[in-house]
Formats: sequence, C-alpha cells, structure tokens
Amino acid sequence: PLISEYKIGILDINIVLVSLLFQLLIRSIIIKLGPYILSHLLEHTNPSLPPFTEKKDRHNSNSFKKKCNRFSEQLWLFVYYIFIITFGTVLYLQSEYYHDASQTFSATKYPQFFPNTAMKLYYLIQISCWFQQLITLHLEHKRKDYYEMLAHHLITIFLTVVSYCKNLWPMGHLIMLIMDVVDIFLIISKILNYLNLRKYCNVTFALFIVNWVVFRHGIYNYLTYITWKYIPLNLGDRFSSKLYKGIMVALVSLQGIQ
Repeated sequence: PLISEYKIGILDINIVLVSLLFQLLIRSIIIKLGPYILSHLLEHTNPSLPPFTEKKDRHNSNSFKKKCNRFSEQLWLFVYYIFIITFGTVLYLQSEYYHDASQTFSATKYPQFFPNTAMKLYYLIQISCWFQQLITLHLEHKRKDYYEMLAHHLITIFLTVVSYCKNLWPMGHLIMLIMDVVDIFLIISKILNYLNLRKYCNVTFALFIVNWVVFRHGIYNYLTYITWKYIPLNLGDRFSSKLYKGIMVALVSLQGIQ
C-alpha cells in the first residue's frame, strides 16, 4: 500500500481558517490599492484623458468608484487564479492520473491514496477560497445573479469538502482545475474592458466562450460520467448509496447552473 505523508483529520480546519484569513487580507489590500492601479493603467492605455484636475473630479464620481470596485475585485481574482492554476497544473503533470482520468478511482490505491504535501495544501487552499467567496458574496453589493452564485458556491463547497474527506481528491483536483482554467479568461476580459481595451477584451472573451464550451460542457461532463461509472464499479462497498447519489446530484446540479 502507498504510504501517505499526510492523512485527513479535524486539524485540517486550522489550515483552512489560516488560508481563509490570508486570502481576505490579500483581497482587502488589493481592493484598497485598486483605484490607484486603475488610474495609473488608464493613463497609459488612454493617453487622451483630461488634465489632472478634471480627472481628479471625475475619479470622485460614483460611476468611477463602482468601476474601481469591480476592477479591484477582478484584480484580486486574477492574482488568485494565476497562482492556483499554476499550482494545480504542476500537480496534474506529476500525477498518476495524467492523461488517464479513470485512474482517479483506482480500487487498488483507495483509500490509501492520500494526498502528499503539495496536494493537501492545494486542496485546503481551494476549500478556503470557496468559503472566502461565500463570505465576500454577502459583503458586496447584491448581484443580479446572487441566488445562482449562492447555489454555485454552496454546491462547490459540498463537493470539495466531501471529496476531500472521502479521499476522492484526484477527481476533485481535475474538476477544480478545469473550472479555474475557464474563469481566468473571463477575469482577464473584464480587466481589459475596465481599461477600455475593447479589441483585446473581445479576443479574450471569445477565448473564454471556446474554453467554456470545451471544459465546462465537454470535459466536465466526461468527468461526471467517470464518477458515475467508477464509484459503483471500484468503490461501491466503501460508499453509501445516499452519499453516492448526493455527489451525483451535486455534480449534475452544478452543470445545470453553468
């Protein structure tokens, strides 16, 4: 059997809480610096702006403040997703299920198939991120898609926590990675839009649409199918019927929201 560097335990909550607080701290710093960063970037991307005095008055307007808040939020997400996608991709390239997703449910390695140092840290950071997003969803001005986002966050938290506790982290890792790869294109597109770089914004948004279809409706459904097929086949005696059905309902519901 494989020897794990780390097992799963209640003390993992400490890592989640520390990561959650650290993310809230970094987010608050970026939100605070956002208006200055946006103003500086606009000076370079839009050299025809009015003189400084007029620009200062304009920057105090409500519309510009809203733009700054949205830009700052996207800037924080950009920083986080660049980090977590790089982290997740490196782990994927080094994994035993690289190019063979069916290995995520290898009965010969479960449940001794525990995460190593890097994978455990990656997973707990991701769990804390979704709790952080659930918190910030209620701190921001209420969105038009508030209820959809709330349902999305709750389902994602359920899936990440259950998959971690039940040692299904290989499949969880794959699903989180393909989700994040899509999101980064939308984030970049929004940032470019706030900088009035419409041509580049349109290009990245087109890439977002392509990746959305491929990853969220192609690969995601394939991974959902593998989960549906291989849990009863390889791990059926280790999973209750209710938990298996709960995982499948959550995966299908997440697709429905998407």
